[in-house]
Amino acid sequence: MIATEIEKGSRMTRNVGELPVSLQTEVQEAEFQYAQPGCVFLAYKSDQAIGVAGLTPHGGGVAELNRLFVLSTERGGVGNLLLKYIHGHADEVGIGRIVLDVMESRSEVVEWYRRSGYMETGRFLAGDVPMVAMERIADLST
Repeated sequence: MIATEIEKGSRMTRNVGELPVSLQTEVQEAEFQYAQPGCVFLAYKSDQAIGVAGLTPHGGGVAELNRLFVLSTERGGVGNLLLKYIHGHADEVGIGRIVLDVMESRSEVVEWYRRSGYMETGRFLAGDVPMVAMERIADLST
């Protein structure tokens, strides 16, 4: 979250206490945000976390993909692996629709989500940041 805030051009953020209040709450209450059937996957290299992805349940077979992030020095496959685990978990627990939003300026990430089976469903502003809304519908009958 800190790296994303820096990337967005927010003031320098060095710890959780300097994040926007909504993000501080998410960190401090992660067990509620990602309660089952939601989950959080961490990718490790040796003893260092290098990537994360969370799935927040919204009920009715819908969940939101949150916080998918990989350290810039470790990109090139870790995100695909995290997404594979998120999709596998979603399928396993009957989540057929995953929604997400991503900053419009991250055009390479938007394209990566498209290649990963997500479709654009709309665009909106989060404050003054242009965002792209996307979703993936799984065929749980197979």
